Amino acid sequence: MEDTRVELIQELDDWEKSEIDAVTMMWMYGGAGTGKTALLLTFADLCKRYGRVVGAFFASNRIANCGDGDRIVATLAIQLIESLPSTKSYVYKAIRKDRHLFTKGREVQISKLIIEPIKKVARFSRFLKALRVRSYPSLIIIDGLDEVTGKDVQSDIIRIIGDAMKDIRLPLRFLVASRPEPHIVDAVGQLQSHFPGRVSKINLSEDALARRDIEVYLRKKLAEARSMHPEVPPDWPGPEIVSQLADKASGHFIYATTVMAYIITRYCCPDERLGIIRGLLRAPPGDAPFAQLDFLYTHITSNANNRHGILKVLGQLLIARNMLSEHDILGSPANSSSPKRLEAILRLKPGDIRRILTDMHSLLKIGSSHEDIKILHASFPDFLFDPLRSKDFIINTAEACVELGLGYIRTICNLSCTSELQLQRTTLTFVLCFRIISSVANFVHFEEAGTFERLVGSAVKYCTEAGLGGQLSEGLNRVLSQYELFVYSAPWKRHPATLTLKKIYTLLAVGFFKSLCALQANLLLGKWISQSPRIRC
Repeated sequence: MEDTRVELIQELDDWEKSEIDAVTMMWMYGGAGTGKTALLLTFADLCKRYGRVVGAFFASNRIANCGDGDRIVATLAIQLIESLPSTKSYVYKAIRKDRHLFTKGREVQISKLIIEPIKKVARFSRFLKALRVRSYPSLIIIDGLDEVTGKDVQSDIIRIIGDAMKDIRLPLRFLVASRPEPHIVDAVGQLQSHFPGRVSKINLSEDALARRDIEVYLRKKLAEARSMHPEVPPDWPGPEIVSQLADKASGHFIYATTVMAYIITRYCCPDERLGIIRGLLRAPPGDAPFAQLDFLYTHITSNANNRHGILKVLGQLLIARNMLSEHDILGSPANSSSPKRLEAILRLKPGDIRRILTDMHSLLKIGSSHEDIKILHASFPDFLFDPLRSKDFIINTAEACVELGLGYIRTICNLSCTSELQLQRTTLTFVLCFRIISSVANFVHFEEAGTFERLVGSAVKYCTEAGLGGQLSEGLNRVLSQYELFVYSAPWKRHPATLTLKKIYTLLAVGFFKSLCALQANLLLGKWISQSPRIRC
């Protein structure tokens, strides 16, 4: 889009024209949807107009064979011949000399088809003279490295670029774009250590001007929608709505392009479609307002290892956003989401959270063990909570609450107390159990009674193992038995019932269960709780 990413394009242009008389590499990285491909297409088009591009390979997992790493060298060799015709005879000679060249490793292919032809052409004085005025093509672009099939292939391509940096004494420029996947970060880091000053980086996720550019894009596209529909007011939808959309984009162009593609159509009222995007109106059956985003999120989550573990971690991340900022029994703010805190809640070993989230770096920012994990896409939680969009990768809020509750209970049960504090610990655990169970009732559907059974049963187990049995276990079991009696005697279990009747019984069950919790807590606490306000649950 015109008038966007202007400063970034200028930075790339300055790098490409730099006076360093050696091979250099620029790694441009950012989370999913930050606009890497669009930016590189714009820059490639600019350079191509002035004959500065040797070749470009845009990898994609959405187009057949466009993610095949074995095609990269052949693609670049063909483009090298077109952009620098004097290399043609050397490329053809290499192919004729070795008929099996394309079955060999990529390092052999790039040596014979790219590096050697360029080195031989460079021997001519006429070419060397051209070098001084920089009128020859010098830029090789590889976009979507993370979408090339195979992590080993992705790392191998970075290593091959390193080989070129050793062998070619020419100012070639390799521009590589990808998501910051850990193995790519490691490969680029090794390259930086071997070639100080010749490997540069641009982090699109930290582009301070991204929001401004997204607002420019949104305003232009909304003006386009107004021109299609003359009945729409000239000030529609207003700066506040544009700002809200930019907030939701959270620096990612894919959100802006997705929602604009949905809003701009001659067949539907743009204001109605904007209302659907903002969640004010229900989407018609079969409509997919966030199709591009859903494809992106689905691709990342479906290809991730340990999806079950990722869902459990994401569940804690999302419910933490609604917690208070006060410190709790875990020793950190209840609304924090650091790896250390999540490992305590989920009973994991130090470092497990980072390992579980290895394949989620394009959607999450993971710092030190004490730093909160940050969700990079503001629209990602919407996807996770909508079963029509996320399918089997949906967050079970009730299950997440159960995990959090058990984490609290385990922590209290593991506290080392003196004998006089035992009663206080027992009481605190009891109150906490029932408050957690009661809060879970707000998130669980009536049919999911098993969730309560698991929470109560586990609570009894942990409390008994910690020597907090007796009244506490009896009270918990009493609640569970009375709740089960209510649930399994419900009329809709025996007779077909309308959805309305089912909802009524759901509300009754939740209310009944919460009342039981309060009753059991009061029976045990008596006057003690009013005399100990310092104990926070």
